[in-house]
Amino acid sequence: MLLGLALLAASVAGAAAAPQGAPILDLLIDVDAGRIKTAEGTELALGGAHGQTRAVLVTPLGSDIQLGSLRVPEGARLEVGFAASANIFMAELPDLAEPLGVEIVFLPEVSGDASPVPDEHADASEVVLLRRKIDLRSRPADRRWWDKTLDLTALAGRSGQLVLRSRNLGAADKAHMTQVLWSASRLRLAASEPRAPSVLLITIDCLRADHVGSYGYARPTTPTLDALAHDGIRFAKAYANAPMTLPSIPQIFTSRLLPGRSDPTFTEAVARAGIESAAIVNNAWIPLWLSNDLHGQPPRTFDRMISGTLDAKQITNTALDWLDTHASSRFLLYLHYLDAHTPYAPPQKWIDAFGEAGYDGPVQIPFGDAQGADAGRYDAADRRRIIDLYDAAIRSIDEQLERLMVWLREHHRLDDTILIVTADHGEEFWDHGRFFHGQSLFEELLHVPLIVRLPGEGPRGRTIERPVRSIDLAPSILDWLDLPIPPNFEGRPLAQVLANPELPADTLIATATQAQYPARFAARVGNVKVIESLDTASRQTFDLAADPYEQQTDAVAESATAQAAAALAAARLPLLGRGIQARLSAAVGTSAALTLQSQPQSGTFVTVDRRPGGKPLRLALSPDGLRLHVQGMIDATASGFRFDRIIDPLSRSPRDRVMVAVKGALETPLVIELGAGAAVPLGVPPRSPAAAASRAAHTSPGPAILDSTATPPAAGSGSTSDGIEVDLLDPRLESATPPACPAPAAGLKLCLWRAPGDAPTTRSGLWDPRVRDRLKALGYVTD
Repeated sequence: MLLGLALLAASVAGAAAAPQGAPILDLLIDVDAGRIKTAEGTELALGGAHGQTRAVLVTPLGSDIQLGSLRVPEGARLEVGFAASANIFMAELPDLAEPLGVEIVFLPEVSGDASPVPDEHADASEVVLLRRKIDLRSRPADRRWWDKTLDLTALAGRSGQLVLRSRNLGAADKAHMTQVLWSASRLRLAASEPRAPSVLLITIDCLRADHVGSYGYARPTTPTLDALAHDGIRFAKAYANAPMTLPSIPQIFTSRLLPGRSDPTFTEAVARAGIESAAIVNNAWIPLWLSNDLHGQPPRTFDRMISGTLDAKQITNTALDWLDTHASSRFLLYLHYLDAHTPYAPPQKWIDAFGEAGYDGPVQIPFGDAQGADAGRYDAADRRRIIDLYDAAIRSIDEQLERLMVWLREHHRLDDTILIVTADHGEEFWDHGRFFHGQSLFEELLHVPLIVRLPGEGPRGRTIERPVRSIDLAPSILDWLDLPIPPNFEGRPLAQVLANPELPADTLIATATQAQYPARFAARVGNVKVIESLDTASRQTFDLAADPYEQQTDAVAESATAQAAAALAAARLPLLGRGIQARLSAAVGTSAALTLQSQPQSGTFVTVDRRPGGKPLRLALSPDGLRLHVQGMIDATASGFRFDRIIDPLSRSPRDRVMVAVKGALETPLVIELGAGAAVPLGVPPRSPAAAASRAAHTSPGPAILDSTATPPAAGSGSTSDGIEVDLLDPRLESATPPACPAPAAGLKLCLWRAPGDAPTTRSGLWDPRVRDRLKALGYVTD
């Protein structure tokens, strides 16, 4: 079975004109672009097999992939990776796999004919470049990946087709159980010039800037980082755009304050440039995000993603193994260290170095009682012990960074590698009465280290005092790599700051919109910082020049506060075009307490916010994200809110069911209006003349109406005695513009709508018990 023919014409001259190191052919990119037309059963995926997750083309057993017609240039080599797998419901079952053969061949063209030679042609037979038999069932050693670099020197100057082939060597009726996975496979020229830059990007979870030596910390936690700062650039005022891994890491990768599921990441441009890449991480949120939505679809992601319960030493060991296989290649390597995150379990030698001798209190190793520490369970001595463990964990990570530096020096890669070390957020140690992170937007959670070493004759020992943001990293990486920057990136390339350190500082916006803690937004304009808390509908302002530790609220001039508040409101405007939008109105001022309750196996609420106008509402999510509480004074001016939904991947229902209730029971008449769709009969007898009139008024074309004044309906009608059930996937929610939503004659009206095509998303893996266990161990999941 042929998967297709790529009609490429890469001449020797054309290949020589390609950017240095860029591939002549690239399997995943050419499939994505439609240059290789694939048959049914073939897909691009971030696929897992044999303990590895890779960007792959998944093909049925018995397939040929013809990479294209070309004249093989001098110095060409083919990099290819492949594996076989048999899966049912994401579980690998090698005993179900049939034995197979994998071949990589070159089909020469017939003289004077642009067509490749068929297999049976006698005078110009195919050239076999690689042949491998794989038997997952009988040979456990075959349950692995094969990575090969094939030298095509012997084919230089010849024209023909490169073909990736698999053949079934077992039972024909069982071949459908076996798949062949081809990872990032590229044909490129051997480098003949100095290498263009590579990238080593490192994020350290929970590392607050003021626990780093070069940022003023007295304890010797970071000698390697301090030396790197002396040899590179230290950004003294670098700020994360969120106090938790989600959304901080997505913000870094997309250069977007409010990342959407279709936003490109900087890895897409890297992949399209043919740069080999890998991510090695220990934080369940990161692979969960990287493997979902558009940015999780090859070729927009990393070639390889390695994740799991890996301590700093294991991450570094894995990184060094990967670097050894890419010692002469251009690469992007991303590492995320988790050891400075609870539960703290640093090596004993660093506990001895930083810990107080003779401590015999309740803080044990590992220490993971984040909830107890946040609730005030520990005394002053215990708190010092917790901080000692945190510092010891930082030192253990720094020790591993030194191993990476040694490798770069010994392999002569330090001066052609862009080295970036930062953090996704900080950690609070009762600075404002709390422990952990995500619960606030104070400086201890947002101020992070950022140290950069540029290749060659880049700046050395330089400190930049101008504030910079995490969203500035992605455009900076692409700028330094001389790759195109997506137009929707919101950050500023740091090269501009290096060229002009006096450039006015960009506004810092920070968001905290996950369910575990109250939703908050912050803006910093100059030295003025405004924090808005949605659960209390309150605002705090600080003058960070006079009050760097944020202890004195509201001691800021009204004009400066207004400027920061306006910046905050502007930053949140994109949310008004995304997710589910809602507006509450009433005939007269009414105190309303509304609860939106997710029904079983439906989904979770995330990223809540208020819409402009009306009286400010108090919005609070339950820690599990299954309930959204809305409270405030409502009148005819209409107060609004919005939220996103993540659909439960375990649900097979075509609905996203949410129950809407007022104060837990329908004490106040509530009408729900869905978008601008046509009305449908309720099928429920009214219990009052007013309800009958209301229903009759909405049987003509107009918005769909659900009326809570009706008596309990028959099953499936959309209303119950406990509330009104709304399907958030109902197409009637779609509205290109905000509906008018006029105030009702009595009671409350809730209007719900979403932009056309903006349906909720499914985040696979979030309900995987193994993922939830890891998130629970980190303090994120409590059930």
